[in-house]
Amino acid sequence: MDIREISREQWNGMGQHGQIRMKFMGYGPVRIHTDNENHTVTVYRINDSL
Repeated sequence: MDIREISREQWNGMGQHGQIRMKFMGYGPVRIHTDNENHTVTVYRINDSL
């Protein structure tokens, strides 16, 4: 699992990518993207300081 912090602009530009939004490990909202081909899970969360 990879956790990536992205800017709010990037978050809004993701469109339909990673549409699962929930609180995760005390942080929320997050978008979770799964890649079955590469067997990876990436959690994206907003960092307003980026």
